Amino acid sequence: MITRMINLRITETLYIKTWLMGNPKSFLGFFMAMLIGLCSYALHLAERTSPVSCDVVSGRFSTLINSIWCVMITIFTVGYGDISAVTNVGRIISIITGFIGLMNVAILIDVVHKHVLLLSKDEMKVITVVEQSLECKEFVKVAQDSIIAFTLMYVRNWKKKKYGYEYTAE
Repeated sequence: MITRMINLRITETLYIKTWLMGNPKSFLGFFMAMLIGLCSYALHLAERTSPVSCDVVSGRFSTLINSIWCVMITIFTVGYGDISAVTNVGRIISIITGFIGLMNVAILIDVVHKHVLLLSKDEMKVITVVEQSLECKEFVKVAQDSIIAFTLMYVRNWKKKKYGYEYTAE
């Protein structure tokens, strides 16, 4: 009703965007699970009866677990090579999985940077106060050293005037 009054159209895209903005870590986990599930199933369907040679049928992708293993290794760009696609469709799925995996790693780095490594305004204030107090402590240390040096110089001059010899601190 309010959306009609202000002439605003709410679509599924708006829901997805607001969810993504509010929960980037959850979205990343959901996206990874969907990527692994869909690509594993597609690779399993494409490669389950692929022949290694003309006489032997490979059992490499006969189970979904082997397909999930291959997709995980491809997504995280490890590439052991123990299981790989043989058919053209399987290879295309593996290439797409690899590119999506690289994009997902870039998104992961961005999420970590924005939500873990960036400091809030309050944290920046604390760091500023600490830096200022360290500068103040350095100033206090210099002042203390100066006072000690002037005191020693005064005592040395006083001893020289009173007793006629140079005072040395041991």
